[in-house]
Amino acid sequence: AWMPATAGTSAPKPAKRPNIIEYAVAHELTDGVYQVTAIDENDADGTTRARYCRRVDDSHCRITTRKQLIAFARATLPSL
Repeated sequence: AWMPATAGTSAPKPAKRPNIIEYAVAHELTDGVYQVTAIDENDADGTTRARYCRRVDDSHCRITTRKQLIAFARATLPSL
């Protein structure tokens, strides 16, 4: 799903599917042009996944806090 980013920010943006939320980081490259990178838990090392992923229902990696989201965003985009 397309999500507008707030101008001048690099903030995680949720895109919803039924019972699933996927996150991406949108970074404004120039006025009105954004680079969007999906956050992927597989980019994180095993220690990070073991610490932050929670298995819930059909989800193999459920996160519930901002701290968890930032850990996975940093694994995907180390420059954050």
